[in-house]
Amino acid sequence: MHKCLICKSSNTVTFEHESREGFPIELLECKECKHISQLPKKETDIYTSGEFSEKYRDKATPSPEKIMQLDKKALKRLYFYEDYLPKNLKNSLEIGSSIGSFLHLLKLSGSEVTGIEPDPAFADFSEHQYSFPQESKLLEDFKTDKKFDLICSFHVIEHVPDPEDFVKRMKALSAPGGTILHEFPSMELHSWGDLKETYWQPHLQYFNAASVYKLFAKYFKVEKIGYYGSALFVVAKNEEPDYSESEFKSYKRKAAYWKSVIRMTPSLKVKKKINLKEHAFRFFTEKNDYLAKIWLFGRYALKEAAFVRKEKNKGGKMPVQHLTYFRGWENAGDTILSKTVRDSFNSKASIRWQLNKVTDEVTQQRIEQFNQNKLIVIGGGGLFLPDTNKN
Repeated sequence: MHKCLICKSSNTVTFEHESREGFPIELLECKECKHISQLPKKETDIYTSGEFSEKYRDKATPSPEKIMQLDKKALKRLYFYEDYLPKNLKNSLEIGSSIGSFLHLLKLSGSEVTGIEPDPAFADFSEHQYSFPQESKLLEDFKTDKKFDLICSFHVIEHVPDPEDFVKRMKALSAPGGTILHEFPSMELHSWGDLKETYWQPHLQYFNAASVYKLFAKYFKVEKIGYYGSALFVVAKNEEPDYSESEFKSYKRKAAYWKSVIRMTPSLKVKKKINLKEHAFRFFTEKNDYLAKIWLFGRYALKEAAFVRKEKNKGGKMPVQHLTYFRGWENAGDTILSKTVRDSFNSKASIRWQLNKVTDEVTQQRIEQFNQNKLIVIGGGGLFLPDTNKN
């Protein structure tokens, strides 16, 4: 019988589930803390060799698109976690720091930064991109006399075969009272209800709020366990551990509750961007802010509909197609230039405008629609930009 890696319970069951790669992987579920892990297999280091980046990061070296994506993600994280970071942060360590995007932001805030990134291509990139070096190695090979005010990692611990050893090593590197901040996939939200997307060969551990508490409260004072998107996060202090069985049971109930909410919410996706399960979760967790945002965007949507209806000027005689970028909000320059182009034509003729967004896909149906017009106007606002779609 396999024991749970987190709570050491023997009350476990094994099962198989299809992974995102399309083949089944063997898993072990603990009935006590609900932690799930891949069954032990021969350990291979796919990280320092660059194999992980080659197979799972899309490219072995960071592309300009990847850099932009990582920088945007780091900035969003900083905004979300800034209240949990130590005041007057002196030195920071990030484990699995990729190209150093998050550390770069901490460095701009005045902190000394140290990054551990096993892939040498990604580790070396920070010196070129942000002017600070990183160490290309795994945590178990990292040696230093420094003690860090902040130790963070984002989607790293789920890759390690022994999460308790990982946490012990962080304890040894943390300054007294130092902050621990970690983020990892959430099994209660499981990619907004998609277990096949959640189970992935490189992920050896699958945490829920209860198993996170069980692991981190052994070594730290846990301050917060919450959700960031479809991920879990934990904030803890390097102070006297304060494990409480009642607190553990509370997190266990919380994880079960959110798992049931995700399971019972109908699975509905709109244009791959709007997932009903995600919005149900956000409604319950951020009710006031969520409703305020819905009201704000609802008002903008109504205003945009009224704006577009007025711009089409259905009383005009000559049909003209305007291929442009228009919204009732966002970039003011594009919105105003698009309108002033039409106003220039309206001063000379009675036009019945058909508005089409230049960012929409050009299909055969749209081409036939365009060709029914006597005139096509293209432009009014920037069109030939790096972020314009493949059209």
